[in-house]
Amino acid sequence: TDVNMRPESGSMNHLPDGNLARPQTVGDLQTVERLERELEHQHYHDPLTDLPNRLHFMEVVRAMATRDPIEVAIVMIDLDDFQLINEAAGHQIGDELLVAFATRLQKCVRRTDFAARLGGDEFAVILDGIIDVEDALAAARHIHQELRQPFLIGGESAIQNSSLGVTMLEPTDTPNEVFHRAQVAVLAAKNDGKGTVATYDQRLAENLRERHDIVQDLDRAIAERSIDVAFQPIVDIKTGYVHSLESLARWTTRDGRPVSPSVFVRVAEQHGLIEPLFDHMLQSSLTQAAPWFDAHPDLCIHINLSPLQMRERGLTERISNALDNASVAPKNIGLEVTESVLALDQSITTENLDALTRAGLKIVLDDFGTGYSSLSYLMRFEPEMLKLDRSFVEQMASRNDPRLARSILSLATEFEIVGVAEGVETMQQLEMLQTIGWPLGQGFLWSGGLSAHEITPLLENALTPRAT
Repeated sequence: TDVNMRPESGSMNHLPDGNLARPQTVGDLQTVERLERELEHQHYHDPLTDLPNRLHFMEVVRAMATRDPIEVAIVMIDLDDFQLINEAAGHQIGDELLVAFATRLQKCVRRTDFAARLGGDEFAVILDGIIDVEDALAAARHIHQELRQPFLIGGESAIQNSSLGVTMLEPTDTPNEVFHRAQVAVLAAKNDGKGTVATYDQRLAENLRERHDIVQDLDRAIAERSIDVAFQPIVDIKTGYVHSLESLARWTTRDGRPVSPSVFVRVAEQHGLIEPLFDHMLQSSLTQAAPWFDAHPDLCIHINLSPLQMRERGLTERISNALDNASVAPKNIGLEVTESVLALDQSITTENLDALTRAGLKIVLDDFGTGYSSLSYLMRFEPEMLKLDRSFVEQMASRNDPRLARSILSLATEFEIVGVAEGVETMQQLEMLQTIGWPLGQGFLWSGGLSAHEITPLLENALTPRAT
């Protein structure tokens, strides 16, 4: 049975104001009919892109679910990090990108398919004549590949990644049920790193429920201040004394399960919890570290900043207020940011970095070498410290080749930036770092994350590398 992709045009008996239409002439009748068509089109189409809207999409899905055989797949498409476009370039550029994206989407689907804009940065395609999920996945990958090609927006070439979720339409499906499955698949694609295609299965739904539970538990843990702080020493490689400490978040759920920071920090970023998590970590770190500064006035506590926080208004003021409340000087705090933050060409990011520096806080460039590593960033933002990513330390030892580490140290020295080697775990790595003159190191060779109570005595003595 064929399904009409457009709603039936009924005869309207009322004008928009509710009054009966009484056409007196042929011209009047044509005007009323044109108005009926325009109103119907507006009812079922998105005003920006002119694609069918969510209502139209749902009605077509409902009709197709009655076919036998159905042979239909649903592809949901979500633009990755689209809010960054609006924030960095303005809503006009964002709208231009949405229109260009919709135009490209219409061109890359078949005539028998049905593309729609569901709202915001969400689009969907109804794929007709699809036998199974493998067939659907192949079609979705083709669409994904076409949408990854650069767009010409405002005279500039721009690449917009998107995440796609795929599910088959089943005979018992309501539009809301298939819509939910497609959303679950999109979330899976985003959780896999964005810019990918994922298909729905029951495991995804179970993972989503588990993720929901983590979000609820994390929200509660932050409110109850049950996220613990651990401090990992950053050590003077020459003397063994503690130079500074990195503050690390540690979370154990109520039922005793430890959750990796790589998991719960990402959850916090994706679900609007990163700001309260950071505030908790900042306040707890300052409270526990404050007693150390009398005896160790040059000690520095490093606290990690999420890239999302660098787009917050009032970030410097919030941090400065926390320092004042704890009676801690700005020079005793280092804020660790990744290279990707420096590469965000956004005025608010630049303003925040400049304001933090003017406030006397130290900027620490984390995981150096894994991102953009542009000399212009070092010249523009002048970080106090540069942390060589652990992968370089591992490769240096495994290949017995210190040239890259030596070159990065030379670069840091040229810009008067203090170098820290991360992930130092073996005596071989330490000896090679000593040979080329790296000043500071951090890793399990000296210590993992420790409580404030365990750290206090370590501040008085040189740390001895542990046998490996």
